[in-house]
Amino acid sequence: MSFDPDKKIIPIGVSDFKELFDYNYYYIDKTILIKNILDTRSKVCLITRPRRFGKTLNISMLKYFFENTENQNQDNSYLFKDLNIWKLGERYTKHQGKYPVINLNFKGAKMNTWEQTYIELITSISEEYQRHEYLLDFIKDPRDKVLFSRIKDCEATFSDFIRSIKNLCIYLEKYWSQKPIILIDEYDVPIQNSYLCGFYSEAINFIRALFQDALKDNNYLEFAIITGCLRISKESIFTGLNNLNIYSILDIRYSEHFGFTQEEVDNILSYYNLEDKKQIIKDWYNGYRFGKKNIYNPWSILKYIDQLQDDRNRDPEAYWANTSGNDIIKKLIKTADNNIKNQIEILINSGYIIKALNSNITYDELDENIDNIWSMLFFTGYLTFTKETREEDDEISYFELKIPNRELMYVYKIIIKNWLDEKIKSKDFSDLYNSLINGDEENLSDEISDLLLENISYYDSNESFYHGILTGILSRIDKYRIYSNLETGLGRSDIILEPTKLKQPGIIIEIKTTKDIQELENKSQEALEQIESKKYEIYLNKLGFDKIIKYGIAFCGKRCLVKKA
Repeated sequence: MSFDPDKKIIPIGVSDFKELFDYNYYYIDKTILIKNILDTRSKVCLITRPRRFGKTLNISMLKYFFENTENQNQDNSYLFKDLNIWKLGERYTKHQGKYPVINLNFKGAKMNTWEQTYIELITSISEEYQRHEYLLDFIKDPRDKVLFSRIKDCEATFSDFIRSIKNLCIYLEKYWSQKPIILIDEYDVPIQNSYLCGFYSEAINFIRALFQDALKDNNYLEFAIITGCLRISKESIFTGLNNLNIYSILDIRYSEHFGFTQEEVDNILSYYNLEDKKQIIKDWYNGYRFGKKNIYNPWSILKYIDQLQDDRNRDPEAYWANTSGNDIIKKLIKTADNNIKNQIEILINSGYIIKALNSNITYDELDENIDNIWSMLFFTGYLTFTKETREEDDEISYFELKIPNRELMYVYKIIIKNWLDEKIKSKDFSDLYNSLINGDEENLSDEISDLLLENISYYDSNESFYHGILTGILSRIDKYRIYSNLETGLGRSDIILEPTKLKQPGIIIEIKTTKDIQELENKSQEALEQIESKKYEIYLNKLGFDKIIKYGIAFCGKRCLVKKA
């Protein structure tokens, strides 16, 4: 599939709204979000969505729509005249270009220490002061001029930065004779990162004070739109903010404005002549539910469509996983007790679990109650819900949670594999090694089965899954070289262990899997017969090893049977 110069460019990583139109990128029209914001007129509105679902682009759209740019001799109305918001008429178009805007993005404040994070946060504020540097010629009070310059140059005090957003509102309102709009994108990035890196209280204290000063009882504010992944509880961030409306993925309002709907996916596939990819894209990237809408992951769809331009037969990948930190899943798996492990197994085997969701999470509560992590996984896009239920006379809603699609299933399995690899590296396998070298097939079966029972597995595991586990375990065995899929005889043996000394036995292992536990005996025998028929011992024979132990190992879920020849 060759590049078509007449087609619009696929916008990979483009988050500036104006750039989409200036450089002929494909755009899925989300401008009705503007209508809903104007109709609702919440003083402070927090919209939470998973990462890479269009929050930054929508914030950019709002900035270009609302911001007054007369002092820059710019008119951004041309960006909207062919879009849905313009079709709604003067009731909405009259707001275009009429407001001063304060635009902050905290996405970059993901650093290893509080000192580094603080610098990123105040840099975001100082850059906004630089963007409004024209105010310096308007400000009359010398003290305000000095304060403005110090914030602009990142030289102000902690307290000055706490008050900086509200002060900028005051300056803008006086200059434009119009209250400003505040747009804050990814407000919770520094909060989540501070929790993971160990400086949660410092981050919370600064952001809470900044928001309280800027958003609570600010008579110089028109309205504020804030986006993030998680609805952090009012008590931790939005203390005393009674004018706050929060819209999470459970709410109907704004549900279709972040991510792609089925109709939007159908349109983009039709535009790029990829209708035949509809089902595979649905399997991999659909499955999210926002309010009552079924939603696709926009980042992954655009990435896949872009790569299909070069290779129409290309398989889909887990693109979203490579852009988002998977630390929450890693934490869940690393801290999981047997009950949690069982629930993870249900999920990765395409089942569902029933949970009450806590929409007022604070990160420091995650360690107090492991169930809060299920809520975290849901609101950050790693789980979705299929059904909500509530028992009679019960005020608590319960949700059937599942993994949304094949992309996320892949993420879970990779993280579980990496976690299992880490556990293997730290575990003592001396008993298993002794059983292997001594030909104790019964004890070897027990050792491998015990390992599987301790860990998370998925029932559709193929031979490569168990092959990887055994290779990881045996790679640490002393005085042996391990070969995986070595060409020998009439084929390739799964695992061959070559001793470093001739007096030690050589070892050949062939692996089979089954979904029927009654077939373990037959499958292990089949593995032994394959070793014989394919003459896998030839490699070891040529090296002078006469004593060779041959193992046929059959797996069924967490059960294992070893047979020796």
